[in-house]
Amino acid sequence: MGFLERMSVVVQAKMNKIMNRIEDPREVLEVSYEKQLQLLQNVKRGVAEVTTSKKRLELQKAKL
Repeated sequence: MGFLERMSVVVQAKMNKIMNRIEDPREVLEVSYEKQLQLLQNVKRGVAEVTTSKKRLELQKAKL
């Protein structure tokens, strides 16, 4: 094995180690879960706004 091949193997190993640290499955899952919770909160907020608007429109209609 020549010098360049050895260097290539070393560089690949180090890059794999870095990528494994960056893409830890537990961490990726945790981030995805947090994002889903945020999206759920946004949906709940949107539903509450729509419900409030609907009620407001019903009250305005009753006044007419």
